[in-house]
Amino acid sequence: MGSKFRMSLGLPVAANINCTDNIRAKNLYIILVKGIGARPNRLPSACVGDMVMATVK
Repeated sequence: MGSKFRMSLGLPVAANINCTDNIRAKNLYIILVKGIGARPNRLPSACVGDMVMATVK
């Protein structure tokens, strides 16, 4: 059978990310992670390739 790869979830909700733009550097603040089924008392987190909603400050 095929093997299943595990990726670590490194970007939780409320994470601040430094993002560079052509004009100047900006900070992204993650609001929510799309497509993650959450359990009680666990923050949804994102990994590589996940879609997130964020604000730019």
